[in-house]
Amino acid sequence: MKKRILDLILKNPGLKITALIFAIILWFFVVSVNDPDNTRTMVVPVQVINTDVLENTNEYYVLTGKTTVTFQVTGKRSVLDRLTPANFSATADMNNLDRENSRIPVEIQTLSSASSVTLSSKARYLDVTIGQKKDKKLVITGIAKGTPADGFAVADTVVAPNVIRLNGPTDIINKVVSAAAYLDVEGMSSTISESVVVKFLDENGGEVESALMESNLTTVEVTANIRPVKSVAILIETKGELKEGLALGEVTAEPERITVIGPSSVLNDLTEVIVPSSVIDLTTITKNFETTVDISAYLPQGVSLLNQKQSSIKIKVGILERVKKTFEIPAANFTFTNVEPGMKAALQEQRLSVEISGLEADLEKLKASDITGSIDCSGLTEGSHKVNVKLNLNEEFTASTVSGDVMISPSSQTDTPPSDTGENENSGSSGNPGTSASSPTSSLNSGSF
Repeated sequence: MKKRILDLILKNPGLKITALIFAIILWFFVVSVNDPDNTRTMVVPVQVINTDVLENTNEYYVLTGKTTVTFQVTGKRSVLDRLTPANFSATADMNNLDRENSRIPVEIQTLSSASSVTLSSKARYLDVTIGQKKDKKLVITGIAKGTPADGFAVADTVVAPNVIRLNGPTDIINKVVSAAAYLDVEGMSSTISESVVVKFLDENGGEVESALMESNLTTVEVTANIRPVKSVAILIETKGELKEGLALGEVTAEPERITVIGPSSVLNDLTEVIVPSSVIDLTTITKNFETTVDISAYLPQGVSLLNQKQSSIKIKVGILERVKKTFEIPAANFTFTNVEPGMKAALQEQRLSVEISGLEADLEKLKASDITGSIDCSGLTEGSHKVNVKLNLNEEFTASTVSGDVMISPSSQTDTPPSDTGENENSGSSGNPGTSASSPTSSLNSGSF
């Protein structure tokens, strides 16, 4: 049996070798026909590595072209059919940055499952822009949005932490001029606190956004202190008196009222804010006067202006000049007092000329026929006497000293009825010459000149 097997193996060796060679050729032929070499195109995302080298020079990069790489893979069809982009890696090493051409060489590697394929040898690059970075530190401003409940307002806002550090491209960072944290206070009547996102603003108040900007904070705690508000008047006090010939006109404040904010326990009793007399000294003023004061300096403790920018209050002091005007007062407008019993008094002039000073508008309204006066005849004996006249003028007027010639003469029975009082002041005469006046007159709001 054993001999028979050996005969089968060793018999016709040339034929058997020829058959083996033919079989091998046939196998290669079948394989080449059913599983030929193919080429496929792969698109793989590129990963940038070693970017920390730019941090040492405070630089940043921006990919300006495609962020993927395209290449050809050659291999057996049976192998290629199993491959996906996940079987390859594409990296751009920042250490190999070509600054002159602003690009990074891309290296493509096959993973173990794709080791039997061949990659095209064409050089590939990732286009980048390299720029300088800038740091900026900003104070965060808390901004209340909305309107609190009626009678309330935001006294102030507190941000914690209130400083933020920015880092990013110089051209973007230069656009940022402020940092703000907005808190909604619509309808609120008490203090409110919330964590809010910080916004970066340009010079026009528009928001600046960029994925290239980095900050050490994302959110901050904002507290809005909400307090009662009240509108109060401004009262201006003065000291001293104006020089002679001047009169005080209106003393006004612009604005006349201010809105203040503070504890209700203080605001309930606050009706006005007084600018003290030390501000307006009339003795130093000779014409219309204006000055500006910081009204916040005169607010009670714990009270402040709702709008601090409106602390500047303009005070105006109107100065009016007094003018003089001459009036011819009819003699009939004067009465006589304290005429001796049995005597009568009469003015020898038909009119008395008097110079009266006052504000021009007031003098225009004053008529000579409305001016009255009295003449005191105490101790006057029969004959002609020069006597000062007392005019009945309101306090806004002053008059020069005026006198008249008074004639004292005996009174007849027809001139003066018998007196039943026995007093010395019960007889006199009117201002018309030759007529008598028998009763004294009193003058209110009058001045003697």
